[in-house]
Amino acid sequence: MSSRPFSVTLSEDDLRPHMRKPKSSGISSDIQILDLTQKYEERDAKKSEIRKKLIEEERIKEENRKKGEMRRELEEMWKEASAVDRIRTPIDGKSNDGMRNNSNDVKPKVN
Repeated sequence: MSSRPFSVTLSEDDLRPHMRKPKSSGISSDIQILDLTQKYEERDAKKSEIRKKLIEEERIKEENRKKGEMRRELEEMWKEASAVDRIRTPIDGKSNDGMRNNSNDVKPKVN
């Protein structure tokens, strides 16, 4: 036998096991990091998708604006051309009173 006395020191956790705090493990923090990383990537993907949609909408708006300008210019040119045609006198010498009845005059369609 040994000459040293045997001693046991108990911690409060040993004395009151029902009051123990759950121990955090390194595995759960890794899972949390992976979860947060995945959420960040999903959020980033949504952001880029929204950016693409906004860029596409802006492109469409600009295209529509240009088409509208072209349409207005074409209509203005058409009005000017028809005004000039009304002023001209026909080759056969008959007077042109501004009333046109020419089936060849067809206004071009603009999309």
